[in-house]
Amino acid sequence: MNCNQIRASIENGFSEPLDPHTQRIVDAHVIDCRDCRAFATETKNVISFASRPTVPEQSGEFWDSYYDRLVEKMELPAAAGSVPVSSSPTWSTWLQHLLPQSRPAIQFALIAAVLVIGILIGRVLSNNNGSLPPQQVAGSAEDGEPGVHLTSLDDRTDRFLDRSKVILLGMVNMDLTETGADDVDLSQ
Repeated sequence: MNCNQIRASIENGFSEPLDPHTQRIVDAHVIDCRDCRAFATETKNVISFASRPTVPEQSGEFWDSYYDRLVEKMELPAAAGSVPVSSSPTWSTWLQHLLPQSRPAIQFALIAAVLVIGILIGRVLSNNNGSLPPQQVAGSAEDGEPGVHLTSLDDRTDRFLDRSKVILLGMVNMDLTETGADDVDLSQ
């Protein structure tokens, strides 16, 4: 056997026992060959290191005392009546500081004030009290020739909503017992 075969046998010997004949050949070769002896020693060290447990197993007393300390830490803030401060503020933390907890009327008043301010800003920023000028839409005239029609945004919105209602009513009232839900073609 050459050195490569011996090294393969050494590696296999750690996972499963070698037959006695192969074991004698490997032992005799390791005694004579300095490189294979070093390989066997390094492999043995690596396998013994890898097979060691990484974290020592703790005794039951350790876990009992750990639990007791944890319970004490959890009861300490509750007994003092304080709320532990988190390292990163959240929305609930900000709201607790902004809105008093004992006066719900003040909370509702603040919410109403924010809504009123939002509505006022929306009215001020909109032009012509929310109405937009008529838009020109290219389309075909009744006589079949292309033309330009003036339509208002309100008219177009009403037509769109009417069509949407019809589509929704059709989808709600569709009988899917005869056809499966996957067979429905909504592109029509």
